[in-house]
Amino acid sequence: MGWRKRQTGFVVGAILFVESNLLLAAHFATPINTPTSCPFYGQVSINGVAGQPGDEVAAFDPNGVLCGRFVIHTAGFYGFMEVYGDDITTPTVDEGARQGDTITFRIWDARKGIEYQAVCLGPDSNSWADGWARNVNLTSGEIIYIAGDISGDKNLDIVDLALCLRMALGMEPPVLNRADLDGNDIVDILDVILLLRKITRN
Repeated sequence: MGWRKRQTGFVVGAILFVESNLLLAAHFATPINTPTSCPFYGQVSINGVAGQPGDEVAAFDPNGVLCGRFVIHTAGFYGFMEVYGDDITTPTVDEGARQGDTITFRIWDARKGIEYQAVCLGPDSNSWADGWARNVNLTSGEIIYIAGDISGDKNLDIVDLALCLRMALGMEPPVLNRADLDGNDIVDILDVILLLRKITRN
């Protein structure tokens, strides 16, 4: 009996350890640092609630190139986030924005594992200008991605759990970008347990 309690305690501890590390892991990649940048800052909310420490804001140029990333450390605020410009010395590579480009933003809710398209609320323009700070408040808009949404229907449910289990058992090819919840590059039983916890919390 004591052995089973210790075993259960170990499994629960391992899951909590993995979940806490997931909050520390970066969702968005690190942008390429170039000689030019336009700093953005402002308030950020997710479904009406202030963005929390560990949540992330990312900036993209019109070609979809990630050119800025900020991890929130003060609830409800992001920035200054350097949004990098394109490097004119590398004409065949698009590293970032150009003068007058409209910047789009995404918000990552680290606790729920949901990525949103951000809605820009001003007061400043979200157009890129080298060296000019922009105060652009952001709120969450359309859901882009939910960690664990293997079926792609933007819901976490029993269908996703069944697919994750089949992948963990080798019955389906793994879809790492949706089913690998602990980020270890495989889909295993721990991913199934993490997904079950996410589903039961919703």
